Amino acid sequence: MPLSMILATGLNGELGQNNQLLMHIPEDLKHFKKVTDGKVVVMGSKTAASLPNGKPLPNRVNIIMTRQPYENGCEGFLRCNDYKKILKIAETEDVFIIGGAEIYKLFEEYVETVYWTYIYKIFPEADTYYKGTFLFKNEWSHHQTNYTGFEIHKYLRLKKENNNV
Repeated sequence: MPLSMILATGLNGELGQNNQLLMHIPEDLKHFKKVTDGKVVVMGSKTAASLPNGKPLPNRVNIIMTRQPYENGCEGFLRCNDYKKILKIAETEDVFIIGGAEIYKLFEEYVETVYWTYIYKIFPEADTYYKGTFLFKNEWSHHQTNYTGFEIHKYLRLKKENNNV
């Protein structure tokens, strides 16, 4: 099963500010829901805390990557402290990495599919960034869908590097 990444950034790789999304784009949120519904989603503790009411996303298995054995306010989430366990889950389940920046970086060499929404805007107030330069180091097929003010790109890894996990 594929290990995928899904994210939205501004033109300079802006992910968020004060642990919140920079924009709420209804079409992109619908796309996120459609693509991740019924799947496993993996996130960092800050991303989990930023979810509506701090609750897990419905109809998904929600896993928090954390170094802490327990974090308050994480009821309904599974916890994992070893990325290799997530890679093992991805052998039998569709797994989506949904943020934040540190978690994206942790899994970028392993993902097979990337859904990246590029918002046609610069967000100077952003305090979290992700550039995704790993996309330039591999061969990918690419599909793009354009909308007013943003576009959604889907990248599929063509040739996977030799990863000794």
